[in-house]
Formats: sequence, structure tokens, C-alpha cells
Amino acid sequence: LFFTLAPIFTNYVFIGQFSIGDLLVLFSLIILLDKINFNQRFFYLYFFSTALLILISYLIFTIGDFIPNSFIRASFYLMIISIYLSISFNSFEILLWFYKKICFIASVILIIQCILYYIFHYSLDLTLPLMTYEENALELMDVKNGEFRPAAIFREPSYFALYYIPLLF
Repeated sequence: LFFTLAPIFTNYVFIGQFSIGDLLVLFSLIILLDKINFNQRFFYLYFFSTALLILISYLIFTIGDFIPNSFIRASFYLMIISIYLSISFNSFEILLWFYKKICFIASVILIIQCILYYIFHYSLDLTLPLMTYEENALELMDVKNGEFRPAAIFREPSYFALYYIPLLF
């Protein structure tokens, strides 16, 4: 459950560059640790090739004297993908079940937001009032000019689309 909720909370600041979504990923990693099959060749191939890619990227960035702020977070997520792809099939089925439920709930909320806006002219913002890494796209739009962008429980409508896309395939 923590892993499937992480993308929703990844834009909310926890400490420094560490988000609430990152914390949820770490919790899920701890929970799933005993369900990971480290004997798969795929795990080692992906893990070490990703580590090499990150090392080369880091060297290129240090030569140019510019290391992006998001480099550490991106490196972290690239490295743990191999771990999540190595979990047992039963654990994957559980993750998929939670993911489908969250997609369904977010879709219902999105439909409710549209109905409230287009029928009752009420804009329902369900984002949390916490500090974020970027501005709230919903607040940047001028609702009076008809610029309505429903995002369900996500910070930005495109985040909803990115979260939902894997379910379509």
C-alpha cells in the first residue's frame, strides 16, 4: 500500500529534498524485503548497470561543476526499481490490487470534481495544505476564466495521468 501511495505524496516536502513519498517508498521497501528474490540474474544485471550509469552521470556532472538537486532522488529511484521488479509474484499481485483500487478511487474523485465544477460551479481542491517542491497548478489557474484542471488527489493533472497510464496497458 505504501508503494502505491508514494507517487501521490512525492511532491510534499518531508525534510529537505526528502519527500513524504520517498518515506513511503522506504517503508514499503522494508516491508517487502523478505519477498525479494535476490537470486535472479535480472536483479544483478539491472542493479549494476544502473549503478554504472549513475556513476558515469555523476562524473559528467562534476566535470561540468553542476549537479542537479534532483540527482540524488532520481538515482535512488533508479536503484530501487531493480528491487521492486524482483519481488515475488504474489507480492506483485497485492501491489497491483492496491494500485487498481487507488486508480479507481482517484477516477471517482476526478469525476466528482468535474461534476461539482461544471454543474455547481464549485472547485474542489483535495491537495493537502503541506509545503511542496513546486507551486500548486490548480491555484495558478484562473477559475473565473474557465481554466479548470481537475487533478483528483494529485498535485497536478499530469501527475494523475502519469499514475493512471500503466493501468491502461
